[in-house]
Amino acid sequence: MLAHPKLRGRVAFVNPAMSGSVTTALQSILEHLGWQRGWALIRRAAANARSVSGSSTRVPGDVGAGEAAIGPCIDFYGRAQVAALEAAGINGRIQYRDAAGQTVVDADPISLLRGAPSPELSRRFIRFCLTVEAQSLWQLPSSDPDGPQRFALRRLPIRSEVYEQLGDRMIDEVDPFAEAKAAAYPNRSARAFIVPLFVSMAMDHRDELREAWHAIVEHPAYPSSDAVVMAADVEDPELRLMLERFDALPSVPMPNDTVADLNDPTVLAAVKAGWLRDGFKSMRWWDLESTGTLALQARASSFFLDQYEKAANP
Repeated sequence: MLAHPKLRGRVAFVNPAMSGSVTTALQSILEHLGWQRGWALIRRAAANARSVSGSSTRVPGDVGAGEAAIGPCIDFYGRAQVAALEAAGINGRIQYRDAAGQTVVDADPISLLRGAPSPELSRRFIRFCLTVEAQSLWQLPSSDPDGPQRFALRRLPIRSEVYEQLGDRMIDEVDPFAEAKAAAYPNRSARAFIVPLFVSMAMDHRDELREAWHAIVEHPAYPSSDAVVMAADVEDPELRLMLERFDALPSVPMPNDTVADLNDPTVLAAVKAGWLRDGFKSMRWWDLESTGTLALQARASSFFLDQYEKAANP
């Protein structure tokens, strides 16, 4: 949906460099659709964006205000915005939807800081947070005797028995223990690339990105489809070339005069260790006062600009 050409200029998006929750959302896309198709969707969504903000809370606010038609956010932010509008007497304006079979479920952490003034009290509070009594506060309405006193929190409990015992009283009819599925393309190294690739792909050259995307979808041979259309999906040679250029990812040098092609997800672990974790610092491929991440980002930025210009002018 985020990548549909009809949504050009209507998507609210967030820079993952400014939001861990959006980074997780993009990681989910990559792990469920695969590395190449996942980046294709992310790139098209960014090209459709009317804005790319620095705060993940901005997306539900923009959609709720009618400034955008759609945008990605975590469940809590989306449901909280729906609840806020309903509290103001505005019903049915927006909805939050989990992408069927394409989401991840992860836990919000709670921890005890070293040197805390009341460590035993803190431990008691942490233990309380994991009880059924405390977990029920996340999903029961304020009108429920076991719910919060004032506001519905709209979070998902982490204990499975809460769903079994209180499922029929919960606000959101969601049971992640029953509905969650393992990602089809898990890759522990993928997350580290999201920020540098997104910034160089979608932030550094926003005008060129949009112009290339516009040229592609306005091509006479571009098919009418709700799916993410990639080069392999079209027969017209010019359009195929435009899509190949638009979706390409860069290559980076590796030791022993080899090259790692970032279109191939199997190279990510080695590139992560060498570039993103500064393992190749001794190779002097970047200024010693900089980092491998910034150097890779700069290389990718130049690559994407060239690709977008070629895609827009085949």
